[in-house]
Amino acid sequence: MQLEVAKITGYSALNFTIYHNGMLFYSVLTDEYVNFNLPIGSYEIEAEDFFELDNPVIYVIPELPDPEKKLVMKRMKINRVVNKNKASIDVRSGNTYLDSKIDDTWSTAKKVFILGHELGHNYYVTELYCDMFSAKKMLENGFNPSQCFHASFMCLSGGFSDRKKDLLTFLKEVTQQ
Repeated sequence: MQLEVAKITGYSALNFTIYHNGMLFYSVLTDEYVNFNLPIGSYEIEAEDFFELDNPVIYVIPELPDPEKKLVMKRMKINRVVNKNKASIDVRSGNTYLDSKIDDTWSTAKKVFILGHELGHNYYVTELYCDMFSAKKMLENGFNPSQCFHASFMCLSGGFSDRKKDLLTFLKEVTQQ
């Protein structure tokens, strides 16, 4: 089934797999209904049962740490370059240097996580806090906690590092209202 989502929308489904841009976006194969959101976009849905909820799923997200800095960036401008860090940002100018290897073979969730992390540098120096900021923004824009963690796990180097464990702890505290 093809699905066009024009605004963040809540759904409930049973045994489902969702594709976005021809790539796996979200899949839960269980005999229990799962409520979740989809962000704006076009999707291909395979499901035993699938229906729209009256409202988007509301996530109760833990408080982020107090900002370590406050900069007001005028606008993010993405520059494709060779960048061993995947991405970096000059928060004063908004110039974001995204590694040229990050292309259409990367999932939307991974790209959104990386850019959200860089936006977090407007408020934080601590890398974990930028990860948490990115996850919070992803949740507010229709992604689900498991997608946030999967995107971070795939993007961040270092195996199952303390930073990844701490982000997982943060995401485990997210609940549905």
